[in-house]
Amino acid sequence: MAVITQAVLGQAAIDVNGMNQAQKVRLADEVFAQQPNMLASILALHRMGVGMVELEVPLHILLVTFQAMKRSGHAWPMVTEAMQETCMQRLTARARFNEGLPDDLAQQVVQQFCDEHLERNLLAFVYGYLGDHDLLRVRTEAEKYLLMVALNLVECVASLDPRPPLEDRAPTWVKGNGRTLTPRRPAPG
Repeated sequence: MAVITQAVLGQAAIDVNGMNQAQKVRLADEVFAQQPNMLASILALHRMGVGMVELEVPLHILLVTFQAMKRSGHAWPMVTEAMQETCMQRLTARARFNEGLPDDLAQQVVQQFCDEHLERNLLAFVYGYLGDHDLLRVRTEAEKYLLMVALNLVECVASLDPRPPLEDRAPTWVKGNGRTLTPRRPAPG
């Protein structure tokens, strides 16, 4: 089941779309503090030939993703470089698998992948946003890198095991005065 629900993602997109440049910079600073590898993967696209205008697309995707992670109320572990590499290898293997398939079969495989994805709402958002900016056709190497990094962002989020919000965690029972047991919520983090 997706941690990032459609409602959470929708509100995150509204949040980011309503931010001015200074607010987006503050949010990017939060990303840097909590998920530096996610930000680094986006910023590295510039070295791979992605222009500054094109770079705004994956940056927007990252900000919405991070805002959705925050809005979910879950405690998210950090995406590591090793996780990014593992997810990219899986993503690349899927793309290579689809290359030799007839169009109708490839479309079925892609549909199944989307339907069964752990974070299908986030995946749909990313595909939609890339499509809105005409970046799904992959006409250049730079566009290929941009597409793969944006999709890898989704794979990394889906690979994380966030802790549920505090109110959703099962209480632990502690001895009070020796006669009764009272629930105590676990400490955050």
